[in-house]
Amino acid sequence: MPTLDIESSDTQPLVNNPYSRSSAQQSLPVRHPLNILKRCFYMGLSAYGLYKFNVYHTILHSPMINHEWFKIGLATSVAILALKAYVEMYHGK
Repeated sequence: MPTLDIESSDTQPLVNNPYSRSSAQQSLPVRHPLNILKRCFYMGLSAYGLYKFNVYHTILHSPMINHEWFKIGLATSVAILALKAYVEMYHGK
């Protein structure tokens, strides 16, 4: 039974993978100024939308928001980052 080498196969994949770099798809590099401008535009538009809907004011000044969950989430995030730093310093590569 002949073996089929997948890496040297000339057939096209059946699924269109948007993350694969093929010669047929020409895209801009990740650090290209147009890609960076596009990302900044989306982030700025999202921040403006949050500002326009008064999300920041509601979160910071509303008595209806339970800030205990925020404190728990913040403490959990700090604990995870500390554990990650420990593992990378003493057991990482």
